Amino acid sequence: MRSWLDLLLLPVALGLAFVLVFSLHLLWKPADLALDSYDPTVLYALAESVEDFGRNTCGPRQVTAFGGSILFRAIAARYPAAKWERWQFYDGDIGDYRVHLVTRQGSRPGFDSLDPLLAALPQCPKILLFQSNVIKMKQGRNKQARLQDQLDDYFYSAVFHLRYILEGAWPAPLRSSFHGTKYPNGNPAAYDAGPLRKAKPPRPVKRKDIHAALPLFRQLIAGGATVVVVDLARGPEIEAMGGAKYEAYRSELRQLAVANQGLEFLEFPTLDNTMYKDKRHLNGPGSDIFRAWLDEQLAALGL
Repeated sequence: MRSWLDLLLLPVALGLAFVLVFSLHLLWKPADLALDSYDPTVLYALAESVEDFGRNTCGPRQVTAFGGSILFRAIAARYPAAKWERWQFYDGDIGDYRVHLVTRQGSRPGFDSLDPLLAALPQCPKILLFQSNVIKMKQGRNKQARLQDQLDDYFYSAVFHLRYILEGAWPAPLRSSFHGTKYPNGNPAAYDAGPLRKAKPPRPVKRKDIHAALPLFRQLIAGGATVVVVDLARGPEIEAMGGAKYEAYRSELRQLAVANQGLEFLEFPTLDNTMYKDKRHLNGPGSDIFRAWLDEQLAALGL
């Protein structure tokens, strides 16, 4: 029979582990960022320093794009990309533009998780493109999602600090593929037209989230950015289910783009079902259409 000391060992070990990772998290978190707005996983996922990332946003026809899986598939369905944990990256040409894409798989990035990147952008002319659903805020999510966010904020992010340090200390041959892990999307057949999978309609962007994001948009514009918000329509069935709710937030974004210089709003129309993999995400042929459309739209804006 185990002694009372043995019974205490597990909870004590877990408590010490929690204190350790939480302390590491606080130690490395920039002082000017709120705890709830800090997600260091995106910084560790970068193949470059955050300073270099910021400098690389500057320049003519250089587009830095942020979004979720819908934007990632729309741009990179036929092209190799890199990933680390839930973050995905693509760097390549779309027509006359060079595009650096930062997306988060499974859980779309909000401004909360992009703060470490956006706060480091230098004063210079640049094009920043945001998928419309990025401007949803954490506070609007359901209870289970908020608990997951808290787990990310208070535990996993600190674990990634430790993992980053350990991997950097290992001999090169023993390191895991920390940067540049290839996302399995280089094969066009993987995203070509095929049987449609079921997909739930995403919740529409809320008006309060749009207006909460406006100060950040204005701050980025003051820093030399042209901010482009792009809304990608889903398949016909999903669009029909969204109906008036989808049109409401799109109308709000149209009005704000008209009223704010430096803010542009682009609407990618819904396509035939054969252009979607699961009624929401574009397949290979659908991605080809989106890329050509985006090139034309950016040129039409004079960017």
